Amino acid sequence: MDGRRAGKTSAPADSDSAAGAGEVSATGRRSLSSDIYMRLKKDILSFNLPRGTVLQEAVLAERYHASRTPAREALRRLVQEGLTVRRGRNYVVRTFTADEVQDFYEVREGLEKMAVRLAIERASDDSLETLRQHIEAQTEATRRGDVATFNRLDTEFHIAIATMSGNLLLEREVSLLHDKVMLIRALELSREAGMSNALRDHQRIVDAILRRNITVAEAEMRYHVRSVIALYRGFKEPPPSGLDSAFDAEPTRK
Repeated sequence: MDGRRAGKTSAPADSDSAAGAGEVSATGRRSLSSDIYMRLKKDILSFNLPRGTVLQEAVLAERYHASRTPAREALRRLVQEGLTVRRGRNYVVRTFTADEVQDFYEVREGLEKMAVRLAIERASDDSLETLRQHIEAQTEATRRGDVATFNRLDTEFHIAIATMSGNLLLEREVSLLHDKVMLIRALELSREAGMSNALRDHQRIVDAILRRNITVAEAEMRYHVRSVIALYRGFKEPPPSGLDSAFDAEPTRK
């Protein structure tokens, strides 16, 4: 009887051990997948893996010293976020068409103009003054010609304004859309004066915000966002009036 009891009680212990090992193993896989996801995403958004780059599971597994399973999970996650697309058995860093950029940036324009208006209405003078620090950091990155750092700082600048709006939902939505913005921005920053032009736009936006001039700040943000649409449509550095007239008409879809 005692032996049978011992046998009966030993089975749950073994099952618990196996379950515990399985949980640890699953947790380890999730952790590794998340690590590869973060590293791969960073390489994409810093342009180490440019738009159109073919991403193979086996190659990525070797690149990040892992198996193919976590590499596959990371790629699928990036597909859901719109940064990669599936092409046959492989994946590709997403390239946006002019139509896609226009659709996406029209939504961005609405959100970021709202962020500017609410920040002016709600943020303290001290909070708004911190935007000067963003400009200083961007100026230094521009001086060094550091495109990847500028791209990151550019996004941090826009998210900072959204944070100052005091609207948590707005801040979240602006943060989410800026992953795609960082990828779309590649065309803008690849030009010779790309960083300098973006920096000048940001300076004008900050100047208007610090004056708490909502009308001008919204107009500057509108021009800043729409200038990227213009680039994808083939315009070269259009003036604000020219850009406005170009988009007042029904856009030509290809």
